Amino acid sequence: MSRKDELAKPTSVMTEAIILAGLKPFGIPVPASFVTGVQTYIRLLLSWNEKVNLTSIREPNEILTRHFGESIFGTVVADIQSGDLLDVGSGAGFPALPIAMMLNDLRLTLLEPNSKKAAFLHEASRELGLEGRVKIVKARLEAYEAHANGFEFVSSRAVRVTREFLRLCKEQLRLQGKVVLWVGGGSLQEVQGIPGWHWLKAERIPGSSGRFVLAGVPRAGSAVPRETSGSARK
Repeated sequence: MSRKDELAKPTSVMTEAIILAGLKPFGIPVPASFVTGVQTYIRLLLSWNEKVNLTSIREPNEILTRHFGESIFGTVVADIQSGDLLDVGSGAGFPALPIAMMLNDLRLTLLEPNSKKAAFLHEASRELGLEGRVKIVKARLEAYEAHANGFEFVSSRAVRVTREFLRLCKEQLRLQGKVVLWVGGGSLQEVQGIPGWHWLKAERIPGSSGRFVLAGVPRAGSAVPRETSGSARK
């Protein structure tokens, strides 16, 4: 049996029934291809996590809800369906790769400055059959040259959100493009208070007592002010 076949083989831990039940609270129809992809992804993630610290969450059921569920929930909140998405600080691939697994009409660029994590993202995109729509770039947002036509969406789940970070995001967005953020309740009001943005209603992530998905668009004619204390870092 080839390594790819071994990775794709279902596990006794993450059966189709368990995956569908775990994702049900997020209210998103899950195709059969997504279930198979979750099984492959989790096995690959746990294998790499023994050598590279990709995630502190190591229990498969918690990976399913905290990583996969939270990621695909963002597609509903921000109305992500197609186009181009830039994910900043992709790490182990969340939210970008689950979103790519769900939406066949979406093209994604994943920014990850860590070499080992970027290597994992390359392998994961290959194993999941996403290479044609997913591009991995080993870079920070501030060093990434702006996309010629801009992105419909810029997402981030692992970077501290500051004025400077949002200014850099705005430079990457097309007109009426959205930034999509996964934030804790403790920082939600702080982010919503950053000037220059119109924020949609923050939606609490199902099963979470204090985590939200927040989407926003730059206000027309506004410039997001620079911070004087420097750029955000992962």
